Amino acid sequence: MTPENLVGRLAAKEDGFVERKSKGVGAHDIRKTVTAFANTLPKGQQAVLFIGVGDRGGVEGCDNADAMQKRIRQLCLECYPPLAPQCMVLTVEGKDVVAVVVDASADRPHFTGPAYIRQGSESVQASKAVFDAMVDARLSPVAAIQRLIGQTITVFAIGHRMGQLVHVQGDYRESAECRVTTCDAHMVTFLRLNDSWEFYEPVGRIELSRDGRMKRPALVVRG
Repeated sequence: MTPENLVGRLAAKEDGFVERKSKGVGAHDIRKTVTAFANTLPKGQQAVLFIGVGDRGGVEGCDNADAMQKRIRQLCLECYPPLAPQCMVLTVEGKDVVAVVVDASADRPHFTGPAYIRQGSESVQASKAVFDAMVDARLSPVAAIQRLIGQTITVFAIGHRMGQLVHVQGDYRESAECRVTTCDAHMVTFLRLNDSWEFYEPVGRIELSRDGRMKRPALVVRG
């Protein structure tokens, strides 16, 4: 986004993707605004946070634009996952206004601070992998499948062979005693217990079920 475009957006009415804050804006407000932009923007669009503009639109400027930019970058790194918006200094009415340009994010959702987990007797920042797993655990049917991790279950494959994406013609089906070892928003990993063979199936092809004969949970994978 060019400086000319930014000046035009500053002069326009505030909308869903333009916000103005005074030079005294707090750290929480900055993080809240940039994460909201990153979580909401459609792909390919940009939003702008202007700092150094009063509540009524009057330009007050920033006393130290360089320090403000450094502060913003540090605050965005403290978001989780971190954000890296572009900062630019505009001269408006002879005063420095900091423009924070935020892009749509492929890593959303972002939060205003890191997630923490317990590690022994300490509270530590969750890694990105652990954070992603916690987000995935809120999804259905991912959450239900994750609750089966470590359990012995029956897997029924209908219309294809286990671990293969190719459809098998006719009324093909097979079953096996398995254990779910991992599950994320995209893929489930199984261990077939009779031969310790590990295979994978897409979450979108799996249905929750029950094996009445063995009296245990079952998953149906359709080809």
